[in-house]
Amino acid sequence: MVQKNRVLVIAAGGTIVSPKKGGAAAPDEKFTEAILGRAKEYFDAEGLVVTIARPFGEAGIDSSDMGPLQWIKLAAAISCSRSPDLCGVLITHGTDTMAYTASWLSICFPKENFPIILTGSQQSPDDIPFDGENNLLGAAKLVSKCAGGVGIYFDWKFYDARYAHKANCEAIDAYRSIGAEPTFYHEALRGGIPTESAAESPKKHFSDILALNENAILAAARKVGISFVLPGSLPNLRGDEKIVIMVGYGAGNMPKSYHKELADIYSGAEKPCIIACSQAESGLKKPCAYQNVGIGGLTAQGFTVFNSGTMTLEYVTALAYYTALASDQPETLLSEYLAG
Repeated sequence: MVQKNRVLVIAAGGTIVSPKKGGAAAPDEKFTEAILGRAKEYFDAEGLVVTIARPFGEAGIDSSDMGPLQWIKLAAAISCSRSPDLCGVLITHGTDTMAYTASWLSICFPKENFPIILTGSQQSPDDIPFDGENNLLGAAKLVSKCAGGVGIYFDWKFYDARYAHKANCEAIDAYRSIGAEPTFYHEALRGGIPTESAAESPKKHFSDILALNENAILAAARKVGISFVLPGSLPNLRGDEKIVIMVGYGAGNMPKSYHKELADIYSGAEKPCIIACSQAESGLKKPCAYQNVGIGGLTAQGFTVFNSGTMTLEYVTALAYYTALASDQPETLLSEYLAG
């Protein structure tokens, strides 16, 4: 039997490697090397072999620049490193979009027998105190001790990728778990992180995505539209989307005027799949609970409407892009993850 003794560390960038240097913070090669060195020290002491990947250059990038193109690069780096001796994957990443990236990776790698843990920091490495040190070492311990799972380790807690949400832009305790409680690290996690994927992505979809070139990725990403409902607003959509994320109110509601606007935008065109979400972070979304204003009412106009349930907007966004990239029939793939 092959010994699982190798760890992949991916340096993606973010605040954890972004000193202020007296001004605005930005990823820095010197600080990236220092963080990678600390991770390597821990894994060396555990008798593990470290492989390092830098898919976004020596310093990495700010997480604000993370999107479908970058997600695919991360997934490709992990996929290329999959082997019987792989113990786990540690990714240093910026906090602003970490939950989106974690959601994406949980869809790409739903049933792996090794953990994929993302971590970062709220403080810059030249701040005192610097929270990145504890987050890094805690995540490294999780990677080396656990059997599997995808998520975020931050401020002593593990967050299931499907439920992680950045709720505070300043506090060290930046994340909240929407739909499930976070897990504090303890020895019981040695048996595996307690997560379950909503569905197991067919392998052919994942391999097809990795084979796409940049132009194809950008073209597919344009099939996803996002409409955020605000009082008095109107949908800003082109009319050629295949998937539309509707972020409404409460249980998944929107003004009655939106129903007419959407019907007009897609009149004479193929109607997209609608994923009904809500600005309310917690609780089960029920877009058919209210007459006339529920997003679910769009089914009467020929739209296919899916319910985001208790999933975060971050997870739904990653799922929408994954579906657009993987399939010309989004309804079929979305139905594996979301309720109609």
